Amino acid sequence: MTEQNEYFPANMSPQWRASVEALVDFFHFSAPENRPWYCPIAGGSSQSLNLLLRSLSHTHEPDEEGGGIPEQQYNIILTRGSHISVYNALLTTPLRPYYTLPGSHTLTNLPLPDSVESVAKAVKKVWQENKIVNFLLLMGTTYDGFLINLEPIRKWMQTDEFREKNKGLAPPIFLDLAWSAKSIAMKVCEGAFTKQMQHCDGWLTSIHKTLPSSFTSSILVFHHKYARGIAKDFFTRFNSSLNATWQRSCSTSFRPWMFQELGMLGYAFNPKSTWRKLWEADLVRIKEFQEILKRGFETFGDAVVLLCDEHIQQYPSISAMCPWRINIYFDAENLGFSGIEFASRLEQAGIVVVEKATQFTVLALPPIGFSRTFSEIADLEVFAQQWNDVLKDLSHLEPTELQFVPTATPAPIIAKVPSEAFKDARMMISLEDSLGRTAGNAIAPYPPGVPIIASGEIISPAHVAAIKSAVSNHILFKTKLYFPADALVFSGVDDIKVEVLI
Repeated sequence: MTEQNEYFPANMSPQWRASVEALVDFFHFSAPENRPWYCPIAGGSSQSLNLLLRSLSHTHEPDEEGGGIPEQQYNIILTRGSHISVYNALLTTPLRPYYTLPGSHTLTNLPLPDSVESVAKAVKKVWQENKIVNFLLLMGTTYDGFLINLEPIRKWMQTDEFREKNKGLAPPIFLDLAWSAKSIAMKVCEGAFTKQMQHCDGWLTSIHKTLPSSFTSSILVFHHKYARGIAKDFFTRFNSSLNATWQRSCSTSFRPWMFQELGMLGYAFNPKSTWRKLWEADLVRIKEFQEILKRGFETFGDAVVLLCDEHIQQYPSISAMCPWRINIYFDAENLGFSGIEFASRLEQAGIVVVEKATQFTVLALPPIGFSRTFSEIADLEVFAQQWNDVLKDLSHLEPTELQFVPTATPAPIIAKVPSEAFKDARMMISLEDSLGRTAGNAIAPYPPGVPIIASGEIISPAHVAAIKSAVSNHILFKTKLYFPADALVFSGVDDIKVEVLI
């Protein structure tokens, strides 16, 4: 059994404890030795990720019969492009992150081929230099097409050096946070309820052609309302069809799992659920919603690309496949506004919740399709009117020359484990005075994005320059992201304050 320690809540319920232990067993005992896992994460909220990282940061004692994997825990290898939820999750675990890359994709989603191609080499370098063994690689939310790079990693894992170091240990795990719970639930449900698997085939095709056959793969779906409301017989059909899809093209072992934060590991759902009817009704609303978005952008021509189903082949982003999510690419150089300004206006109008915004992209979710209860769903006509009002105001802006923010900061120097730095005594000082100090909290663009500085990192001149450049281009920042109610918004360069360790 997993030993309880300070990193588990003191009031942890038996159900939650059982879920954690089941998750540890899932990773430690479900795959052959030295066979790495590829695991897309659905619904990667900070709370869900906290639970997952806690479960992997504890030693696992042998069972009564002598089985099990003694005295081991996973080392985190973190891509610097990870979303703020990853950093928040690390604040409650004892894990020390090892970074594979400089801060590529820090403030833009534009592809950086040199950085993407270097991931495999960077993982190996971190593994060798830090003398770590079994590891957990957290992929960022901005690495579309990342799977292409798993093949060189697989080859490296077959070397004698790697096998010798990891002998008898659980296999490495690759957690891909680029997947959306909504995306997976929507596409899977749509395919199953129409008794067609084309939709499932569609999003599987984007990964099974490049996923090395020696990887074991599973989907973790965190407590999503569509997923938890679906009847048990649906999962039976889905599971058999899904495995058949994968087996036609590769020998990858694929096992979909549902993991509920405060529930059980498995598919035991009420077969009398009414969610199917609600889902079918939603399909009609989804089509209406996408038409509203398309019509609103007609005045901008090709300068704004709204990603819907027909764009999937051109922009192979899994996140774009969520029909309710607003996923937009901006040609900001030929517009009078950036994605940041557009997102800010949408939030001010109160019609979306912005998940991420850069100068070139916006990911947002309207309160239409995924409110906590269906009775709270907003009226599509009201949304359409507010949406068009915002776009009309923006269409009158004249194109202006934008000074684009640097997309990379240097490889972080970790002075302290994030969770330890976050618990230490801290003080707020000016950005200029923070040079060379250890950050006590993260600094990230607002709406939420990828942090430029995270807890426990040493603040460098490049970090300071990147923040100044961003603020001068009207990009907002927030600190104290772990407690949003206490967040600070910087309105100008002179206003920037940074939390550092005393």
